Amino acid sequence: MIKQSLLCSLLLFIVASAHAVRNEIDRYRLLDDKMRLDRVFRPLGHDFYIDANVAANKNIKDVIDEGKAAADTTGTADQAAAIAAFLNKYVNTEHFVNAHVGAGFPLPSFNIGTINMQWDVRGRFDLGASLSIDGSNESITVGTQTFDVPDPFIQIYLKQDYDYGLHFLFSHRSKWFFEWDAYYRSRWDRIEAVTQNTLVSDKKVLELNKAKNTTTYIMSDVRLGKTIGNFSWWVAGKDLVINQLSDSKNFAANVGGVVYGKRPLLHAHFAYKIVLPIILDLTPFVGIHRRSGYTEGDGLYAGVDTDLGWFPLTVNAIIDRYYFTLTPRFRLWFLQVEYSLKAPVKSKVDGFKTETIQELNVRLAF
Repeated sequence: MIKQSLLCSLLLFIVASAHAVRNEIDRYRLLDDKMRLDRVFRPLGHDFYIDANVAANKNIKDVIDEGKAAADTTGTADQAAAIAAFLNKYVNTEHFVNAHVGAGFPLPSFNIGTINMQWDVRGRFDLGASLSIDGSNESITVGTQTFDVPDPFIQIYLKQDYDYGLHFLFSHRSKWFFEWDAYYRSRWDRIEAVTQNTLVSDKKVLELNKAKNTTTYIMSDVRLGKTIGNFSWWVAGKDLVINQLSDSKNFAANVGGVVYGKRPLLHAHFAYKIVLPIILDLTPFVGIHRRSGYTEGDGLYAGVDTDLGWFPLTVNAIIDRYYFTLTPRFRLWFLQVEYSLKAPVKSKVDGFKTETIQELNVRLAF
């Protein structure tokens, strides 16, 4: 009897898991943290700088253009048919986009005994979205709303951050280092599920009302590391909330605060530099990052950073559970240009087709 009960429970769990509606926020957390991993290999430095970055699925423009064209179709019947055709064309696909712009300028550095301190003023604007078209044909719950969806529907998560504050770097004889960021953050976000009928009846359903969903914080990032010969390591905690200054009501859940949550990003990284005479330097590395919403296995990665030395080009390669990432980076005295290609390792994740993500970073530093 006990065995039968356990077997029934297991079957129910498997069925429930197979039909679970995708968590768009968790997927965004993972993909956004993968973008943040790329930034580890392009540190900002103690400079005046302007930094701009954009990352997106290779077909995101087609999805946006076709969706807009379908929604703008005249005539109720024709519009409904166009929207249905659009949703069915892209059913069970996911789409991701992120853009940020940052700037900073250095303050005078100084020494305290054997410790060197550098500090900078930094600011950053970040905007991102994760979108999927779900064809699960079942009841879904978003916030406090539960409704039946007989046709494919769009689930979209949007997030915007403004950050500005101070960055401190303490280094001891080029071995130990400690980084500390203290900054103000203004964040709004929104999670929405949109059906075909909703799009037909209200084309403005996805228009943003940021004032109703803005939360502000005093936050901190910390990173501690050490270099021992050719071996180096560091551990970091990002997005640590020191104090929540203001609160707001959320669109979907009607509760205080943004739906992204306040869980920090934890990260550990280990590397070993191999110097090859004349030709190049190779730095193999492994690491792991973790945040609420995905597992440790999702955050494992390994790769190699290749520096030609004599030529202003580095090539970075990373493999993880979901993507193989190849990143050539060209740098001059004041200009750095980086192109990154994330090719999916798996054709589908949780039943959704994964797409190649392309990323472009341009930085001016003086």
